[in-house]
Amino acid sequence: MDKKGVIKLGLVFVLLLLLVGVVLSLVLSGAVIDKKVYTLGESVKINLKGIDNYVVKIKTPSTSYVKRGSDDVLIFQPRETGTYEVVVESDGATQNYMFRVVETGASTSPSQTNFPEKQAIRDARTASESANVVSEGFDEFVQGKAEVGKPVKWFKYLNKSEANTFVQIPSSVDLSKVKVFLLENGTQSEIKFDSNPASFPKGLNIEGKSGEYVVEFETPAPQIEEVQLSDREKKVLVYSDLHYKDVVAQTSIRELLTPEQKDLIKVHWNEENKDMRFNAFDSDNNGLLDKVEWVVPHLSNQTFNVSIEILNTHSRPSVGGIWEVRFLTSGRANLTIRAVDGTTWSNETNSEDLKFVEVACGGNVRSYEWINNSVFIENYECNETGYERSRVNTIGAHHLEFDFGGQKAYAHNMVNDFKVQRGLTRVTGTGVVLTAPTDFEAVSNLSRAFVRITGTRHTGSGRDDAQGSANADDVTASIYFINETAIAINRPSTASFNTRVTWEIVEYTGPEGGSNEFVVRKQGEHTFATTGNNETETFTGGINASKMVGFITGVRNPDTGRSDYEHQRTYTYFDNETTMRLIRGTQGTTGDAVTVSYAVVEFEEKNWRIQRVEHHYTSAGTIETETIPTALNDLSKAFIHVQKAIDDGDEGLDEHGQEVWLSSTSQVSFQLESGATTPSGHRGVAWIIENLQSGGPFDMNVQRGTFTKSSGSGTEPGSFNVTISNAVDLNISSVFTNDRSTGPGTAYPRGLFATMIVNSTAIEYYYMDNGQTQNGRWEVVQWPTADDTPPQWSNAKESPTDPATYT
Repeated sequence: MDKKGVIKLGLVFVLLLLLVGVVLSLVLSGAVIDKKVYTLGESVKINLKGIDNYVVKIKTPSTSYVKRGSDDVLIFQPRETGTYEVVVESDGATQNYMFRVVETGASTSPSQTNFPEKQAIRDARTASESANVVSEGFDEFVQGKAEVGKPVKWFKYLNKSEANTFVQIPSSVDLSKVKVFLLENGTQSEIKFDSNPASFPKGLNIEGKSGEYVVEFETPAPQIEEVQLSDREKKVLVYSDLHYKDVVAQTSIRELLTPEQKDLIKVHWNEENKDMRFNAFDSDNNGLLDKVEWVVPHLSNQTFNVSIEILNTHSRPSVGGIWEVRFLTSGRANLTIRAVDGTTWSNETNSEDLKFVEVACGGNVRSYEWINNSVFIENYECNETGYERSRVNTIGAHHLEFDFGGQKAYAHNMVNDFKVQRGLTRVTGTGVVLTAPTDFEAVSNLSRAFVRITGTRHTGSGRDDAQGSANADDVTASIYFINETAIAINRPSTASFNTRVTWEIVEYTGPEGGSNEFVVRKQGEHTFATTGNNETETFTGGINASKMVGFITGVRNPDTGRSDYEHQRTYTYFDNETTMRLIRGTQGTTGDAVTVSYAVVEFEEKNWRIQRVEHHYTSAGTIETETIPTALNDLSKAFIHVQKAIDDGDEGLDEHGQEVWLSSTSQVSFQLESGATTPSGHRGVAWIIENLQSGGPFDMNVQRGTFTKSSGSGTEPGSFNVTISNAVDLNISSVFTNDRSTGPGTAYPRGLFATMIVNSTAIEYYYMDNGQTQNGRWEVVQWPTADDTPPQWSNAKESPTDPATYT
């Protein structure tokens, strides 16, 4: 074959490749996304007709889903707002599509109502610079803030260079209402102009020097009419002759709800059949909401139904907990409550998703009939808040329908991904075993739960019946799960008196493989050799050491004096996915066989990011910092577990503690008490646990603060509270805290506080002796819940299809 033949064949081969590429591109072009923007709750149709053996991958803002098939039209139901990407692969070719999902009524956010005149002028300037066509209407003018009952201002920006400039004014505007301002040296001054109302087109002449001008006029206010449909619902008509945009409307409501019950109000846009965002106000400061305000995207005439819903529509109970639905009714009618949308329930057993408990009107429980798997109450009437209560037996979402005389409403829950239990135990002798259900509710699986002492130094705090100093063996304690129904709190064999121990159980209760899941690889106790300071614990099942945290959950020190408390301070790190290392300071020749309780927790799923920062002190009394390897996304979604090691001989009160906190998204701050000696013998560790989930349904939230306990203040023994700024849900909240103390001396257990969340807005710090001043930090963590329900896939011809496969 000659070279020409080679060239010809080469050209043919290249052409064939190009043709194949064109064919594949044409085939995949059949994968059609209806449009570029969808509202939350709207279905997305993915047209894959004519495409065989496809793999379609949908990348959502938080995760990815994969489905395989042939010749289908798929329906996908987005569950969060943001940008989505659809990747279709077939026979080696790939096609990408993008679309966005926005909140229902997102364009009507109340935050958009703040439209100051300066911004309107800037917008007018931008509009004039980009305008190429002169309109006889309002198109050349920028609308200012529009509010029902108030005239609306309009603005036009001019950069005048000619001696005489004509400005066209809309024919419906009264020229006597028009004003012209010269913008000069940061000020504006009104100027005179000539107008001719009879001219066509209608307008005015601006004479004088060149420069920047603004033309302004007002148009009539948008109006409102209301029709009261019932004591809890009204129809509101917002109208005008002009097509205003983003009009602020408001109406009064009956004073029934507190600000915390705002979610029982609904503003529904009838023409668009969607619910609106709104603000609700207590204008007379009597504790009850009386006014609702929202933004109408456009006029002329739009109608809205403003109502007080009968249900708290969304809740977040825990498995084994009670789901309480609050509801309001008016008048007398039959009430029927049934489980819907795949939820099962019973009034006798716990074998279904829910077990019905009761319906109450205020504090009075009502009798009922169980008919056709539903709760039925004939002629139900209640002038107070009604309550429906059910026990939650399974994870995931649950749904109930309330039918009151033919009016239906729905309540939904999403079971929490986490459950937190807490307790305070007065431990005597050498220890105690806590048992379920007396002391706590049994956990479902030890690989999903761990228990920790919540004191500032991971141990007990001393006697609750006497003041003064106490030896290490009398104060300290360790803790761990024996099994799902038993927890051991252990003390040294030489312990006497009692010690106060506060503890928390953190349990993952979400779905297996859920995006917030953690797995406890090992928990138990480790006893150091007498002079040992670098030892290991091995475990199985670990996947990724970079996602693990080695929690110090408790520590017991057998020393019978007060001069070796430093021997118990311990930190951890991981050699690999099967080995955790426990480190304490040098022990000299007379160390103690300290026992540390621990939990190896792997935060293995995608919403978690774990980082570890270790700090070697160089000075005392000053703030030192370490950079976080990867900056945090949000301080309100990250917390720290603090550890420390101290070399032998640094035994004073001012040497035992440390103050550690997240000082920014990119650094951790460490501080030793000013009296601490040999700072180089102190090493602090901060395990940083960050949750990346954003957009709910319930994101992790961390509040933090400081506390100071002044020397000599309070009774002995005693306690004090610190305030949590925003109330928390006790069922999903944990406390993490650390502190430092002034010295010198070894009057322990000063600085060793027992710490516990005692109500939704308070943390209690308990102490045995009130000497010296302590300064510390606290963080209260509300654990997150993700919506890990698989997306709703369906086939347009044969519904439903096989569920999507997670990647």
